[in-house]
Amino acid sequence: ADKISVPVRIGDHMLLDAMPTVIKIDVEGYEPRVINGLTDTIRRAHPLIITEVVAQHLIRCGSSVGALLEGMTELGYAGFRCSSHRNGKDFRLTRITEVDPEDCDIAWLHADSEVYARLCSLIT
Repeated sequence: ADKISVPVRIGDHMLLDAMPTVIKIDVEGYEPRVINGLTDTIRRAHPLIITEVVAQHLIRCGSSVGALLEGMTELGYAGFRCSSHRNGKDFRLTRITEVDPEDCDIAWLHADSEVYARLCSLIT
């Protein structure tokens, strides 16, 4: 197999003065490592974080869906599964409360965010 070398940087070092509102992470199982490298930024800015979650990718990279859920919970985040119906028009967010083996995208909202408060008022 061909190998390609790419430089890796720590997100917190790159975003010292930034206040991102959205962070999208899709790195084929390395999501927990990226989040670890963004911990200061996440704690400071409380951005919406969207991650791809594929159990097999996480396991291959030495992690798990449970570890990702636990890490995000420790940062004060709640996860919402993103899904749509076959017609592509109806979009749904479903609160994740436990490890779910099904692959999906998850929108992570900080418990102190206005979006989280609005969303919870709509689904309760």
